[in-house]
This record gives sequence, C-alpha cells and structure tokens, in this order.
Amino acid sequence: MMEIAASKKRIDWVDLLEFLGMSFVLIYHSTTYSCDFLTNNSFIFYLRYYLRTILSTCVPLFFFANGYLLLNKSFDLKKHIFKIINLIILTGVWGIIDILFLMPIENEFLSIKDFIVYLWTWHQGWINHLWYMGALICIYILLPLIKLAYDNKKEVFIYFVIICAILTFGNRFFEITGTIAGSLVLGHTVNLTGLNFFNMFNPFRAIYGDAFVYFCIGGLSKEYINKLKEVDIKKRNIFALISIFVSCAGLFAIGIVLSNITNSVWDVVFDGYYTIFTFINVIMIFILTLSYSNNRNNILNKFIRIVSDNTLGIYFIHPVFTHLFKPIIKALAFTQNFFACLIYSLIIMVISLAVVMLIKKVPILKSILDIKLLEKKLCKED
Repeated sequence: MMEIAASKKRIDWVDLLEFLGMSFVLIYHSTTYSCDFLTNNSFIFYLRYYLRTILSTCVPLFFFANGYLLLNKSFDLKKHIFKIINLIILTGVWGIIDILFLMPIENEFLSIKDFIVYLWTWHQGWINHLWYMGALICIYILLPLIKLAYDNKKEVFIYFVIICAILTFGNRFFEITGTIAGSLVLGHTVNLTGLNFFNMFNPFRAIYGDAFVYFCIGGLSKEYINKLKEVDIKKRNIFALISIFVSCAGLFAIGIVLSNITNSVWDVVFDGYYTIFTFINVIMIFILTLSYSNNRNNILNKFIRIVSDNTLGIYFIHPVFTHLFKPIIKALAFTQNFFACLIYSLIIMVISLAVVMLIKKVPILKSILDIKLLEKKLCKED
C-alpha cells in the first residue's frame, strides 16, 4: 500500500510499520470472536473489547508511512498524474476480481446490473475494504498542492494540517461529547454520531479527512526522528508503551459509554480512526518502531520485510480468503477467542502472501499488483 522509492537503502522502521498495519487490518477483518459486552458482561468480553482498541491504528499507520515517504522525496507532476490513473484502474480491476470470486463463495450470483451497482457502491461486506484506495487517491489528487506547501511554505502546510484536524478529529470530538452530554442531560438517548457540526463549511464532509492528517503528520515526522533517537531508547519506549495503554483505555472507555447509550456496540476500530486516542497510538507506535533494526538475517525479519513488500497485494486479495473460510471458522468453537483470531489472521496473511508471490511470477498477471504498474514499493530512502 505504498509507493515507489528512488534509492536502494530500505527504511527498517517503515517495513515494521507496514507489517503492523497489515497485521492489524487482517486481525480486524478476520475477527472470530464476539466482544458484545452488552449481551454478556463477563470480564473476558470487556478484555476483548479493550484489545481491539489498538487495531484502530491499522489504516492510519499506512497513511502515516505514505506521508513520510512521499512528502520527503522528489516530486514529478507528470508521473504523479499517471500514478493516480493507475491507482484508479487498479482499484476498479480488483473490485471486479473480488466480486467475481465472492459470488460463488457467498452463493450469490449477480446480474450485470447488480454487478455494476455492487462495484459502483463498493458494496458493504464485499468490497467496501477498498475505501482505503479512495481515500489514498483523494490525497494523491491534492498532493501537488500539499507537497508545494510542505517544501516552500511550511506555515501554510501547518495551517492545512491544523484545519484538517479541527474539521475531522474536532468533529468527532463534538459527536462523542454531544452524544454523551445530551443523553445524560435529557435522560434519553441522543445519538449525534455521524453529524457534521461544521455543516456546509466543512470541505471534508464527504471524504475521509482524517487520512490527510495522518498523511501530513507522517511527512512532518522526519524532522523529529533524529531528536527522538537522541532520547534514551529504554525511556522513550517505556513512555510510548505507557501512552499506548492509556490511550487504548481512553478509547475503550469512550466505546463503553457510547455503546451503552446507543445500545449497540460501538466499533472502536473503524469509528476510532478520528479520535485523539488513535492519533496518539499511531505516534507512539512510530516511536517504538524507530528502535527496530532489520540487520539480522532471521526468519522473522525476512517475513516482516516480505510482507512489507507485498502489503498492497495482500490487501487486495485477503477478503476472498476471509469470506471463503468464514463458515468453517464460525463452526469451530475453539476459534471463538482473541488468540485464535491472531493465529487465523496469520494464516490469512500467509495464504494471501503466497498467492501474491505466485501472481508476481506470471508476467500477464503481475500488472494487477503494480502501480507502475506498482512494481516497486516505496520503502527506501531518497
């Protein structure tokens, strides 16, 4: 889910960041357990719900890494325009491929009209995971202006980031506090989630505006890497870990309150993207990954690198396998827990990765996994 690099030197922490992001995406999409504490208030259900909070960093980690890599490299407008076109085509092609595979798996064979409708609406439960590509392409469309400000008018760039944060994270803050405060004051459910408090004055009302914040902050992070590395590694890692536990607790608490108010389990993952807690966790994970070095030739490091090299392909392919194995997994009682979910998601990752590697060996098929067609990933320094 990354770009193209110019040099041959890899960035180890970016590899790890991508690996973690992909792992969290698969754990989220491969959930085998219930965390509905509204119907079962036992400790284990609350624990599962708490453990899910860290998964809200999954996609933001990719936006963050993209921002770091793209905003700190040379820019060619002509190549960039072709890149946008390639990404749009690639997204459409994989939407078609996924639907074609999911029809027999779901035993739902679509008419041509329904097929087009499913593709155009990125049908929920089928190919709605491709929303990430839409958000990424929206960033790419505005990237020439963002890059221009980043390189030449840093104060304008900072202004843009602050405005983005206010209109996205700020709006989510108003949604949450408004829902909680309104319900407490009025004595009945007041659900303000999804409300645009900035009305028609919010340019991000119809897109995933938080993506711009994570992307831009990722770009800015390069200015602080050396300063962060000057801090004692043990101290900064302990600080980051404690911050993550606290932020996860904050997101967990908000989720508990909102779930009880709305009588529906609040999704701490997808709905958590816009929260300050997820934002803090993304920064803290970034800090932790700075300690990672892939200079040892062991199996784990090799695996992290190869997954990082193929996140786009895994992302496109994995829904086919999550849908294929879903009936089997649901029928097995011993899989209904968080740790079984971890193992299951790892299996999905390995299978998806194997298919990606196989596709890349077939010249005709290789282009459906490239953005240049995406034949190289941006995980290297300029």
